[in-house]
Order: sequence, then C-alpha cells, then structure tokens
Amino acid sequence: MKNEILYQNSYNPTVFSLIEDRESLLDIGCADGLLGKQLHARFPHMRIDGVEYSPHLAEKAKPFYSNVYVQDVMGFTSRSRYDIVVMGDILEHLVEPSMVLTNVKSYLNNDGFIIVSLPNVANWQVRYRLLCGNFDPDLGILCREHLHFYTRRTAANLLYAAGWRIAEMKTNNSRIKLLGRIWPELFAFQFVFKCTPLSH
Repeated sequence: MKNEILYQNSYNPTVFSLIEDRESLLDIGCADGLLGKQLHARFPHMRIDGVEYSPHLAEKAKPFYSNVYVQDVMGFTSRSRYDIVVMGDILEHLVEPSMVLTNVKSYLNNDGFIIVSLPNVANWQVRYRLLCGNFDPDLGILCREHLHFYTRRTAANLLYAAGWRIAEMKTNNSRIKLLGRIWPELFAFQFVFKCTPLSH
C-alpha cells in the first residue's frame, strides 16, 4: 500500500527558516528535491540525504542530495546519523506516523532535532466549508491522500506521545500572517514544529 502522496513541489519556506547550519540533514519525503536545492545553495558544505517513495521524483531530487533512498518511509532505516531530520507534509499520509517519529531517534545525533510540518484541519476555511455543508476532498488540508487530520493540540499530542519536546512552533499562514500569529488554531494553514527528544 502506498503510504505517501507524490508532491510536485517539496519546498516549504517556513520549514526552511527553522533549519540551522549543521553538518548533516535527512529530508524524509523529499519529493522532487526543491528543499534540497535551497539547502545546497545556502549550506554547500552540508551533507543532505533524502528519502522518497517515487523513483520518478527521486531521480529529479538526486542532483541536490548526497544520497536519495527510494523507499517507503514506513520501512526506512538508516545506518547514518544526522543533525537534523525534516518531515515536511508527510506524517499525515502515513499509516503509523508515531512509529516513524519513534524510529527517527535511532539516527539522530545527540544534539540533533527534527522539523515536522502538519496541516491544520481547524483552519477557518475548513470550518467555513463544513458550516456550509461542504466537504471537499481535493482541498489541500482535506486532501483525499490524508490518513490523519490534526489540530494544534492533537499535533502536539502526537509529538509528545512519541517522545518529543516542542522547542519552537511556527505557522504557515500565507496571506493572513498577522491573524495566524494572534490565533494560530483558527488561521494557520500549517503548524511547523522544531522538536528535540524528551530524553535529552
């Protein structure tokens, strides 16, 4: 069973803003490699690896990554260790996101962190459409490929239950950034979390 959507654009500027100048990074669900392309330009010394389910998209990503592993995320394991692991717009597509969040600790360096982005199902656009009796499975947040839906609270609970401490949270609000900062539960399109292991 396919566990992830095949994105055509994998670059998220809010995710990018949380990435620090470190030695190594793993991009889980790297798609066509646009995040890797931006990272390669900004941090040319950084070792950047990717994981991608689609061989077609993995081929597009290869120029920007040291290694691209063509694998289902659910079954991925790594012998390498990384300073940063990015999971951008991927966990909501997986059968067992908590398992991936738990497994990633085994290939994260002791002072490393993860960056996770999740869509906000409580966004005002979704609420308004439901109020009007509409459920559109092609709307980004309600994408028919999503197996799980998250609010700010349930996203935080997912991370905490898997053994992660939220060090920082940003919102991806597109046109209404100010409202997103004031009331993220209603106006954020995505929540982007930077997390460290609870045991550290």
